[in-house]
Amino acid sequence: MSHEVIVRPGRQEAAALVMEVKRLVSRHPRVASAVVSALIAEGRRALRTEEGRAWLAGLRSSERVARARVAWDAIGLGAVPVREDAAPISRFVAAFAAAAAQEGPESLAAAVRESSR
Repeated sequence: MSHEVIVRPGRQEAAALVMEVKRLVSRHPRVASAVVSALIAEGRRALRTEEGRAWLAGLRSSERVARARVAWDAIGLGAVPVREDAAPISRFVAAFAAAAAQEGPESLAAAVRESSR
């Protein structure tokens, strides 16, 4: 059985969220660039498939996507430098899932913490 939770923030909550993301983008431009680059790489990867091209055709005519683009630009994400050599975000998700599926993910987390010191 699937349980789907849809959160629909009110106008003030949505505006506060947009402002918080905008603040994070301006404080952490390299992180923003990495995330945007990975999302764009994922889109480009998808466009190499027939299904991805069909999605794009639908997205181009979507009013919600047009509104999301306004928010994207208002946050400042449209001005974030994009790395052309970025890996698609699905690669990060797959690596994370594989690490979580392995026995002893705690040791992986410990290794990551240790290497960041």
